[in-house]
Amino acid sequence: MSKLYYQLHLFENSVRKFMEKVFLDEIGDDWWRRVSNSPNKSKHTRRLENEIDKKWLPSRTEKGPLYSLDWVDLVKIMIRQEEHFESHFSDTNFFHRFTDLYGLRNVIAHNGYFDDPDSLTRITLCINDWIKQTG
Repeated sequence: MSKLYYQLHLFENSVRKFMEKVFLDEIGDDWWRRVSNSPNKSKHTRRLENEIDKKWLPSRTEKGPLYSLDWVDLVKIMIRQEEHFESHFSDTNFFHRFTDLYGLRNVIAHNGYFDDPDSLTRITLCINDWIKQTG
């Protein structure tokens, strides 16, 4: 599971970096205000306040607001803002595959275990497809 955890960590943060780059390029510095909705803004604010109150915890938000969001939030933003990604993905239905990955990702991220070969293959394929699509 540790190898898969590491791969998912890199994958999830790769998605965040890619999204931020696309939004900066297409919208500009004001992208967060324009692409996030009220629940995402609230979640970001709550997590930022939590970091201020609990200074001993590592920061989730110092790299940017997308780092304070959960996987499912990222996927929803990509789907909601798909017009910004169309030049990078010929078929933005690709993002819906990440919704399926959410449950598997949570098992690993929360220290669960599974040895189902189909689930392991599904995760690996999703990561590999992302790498092929985004370089």
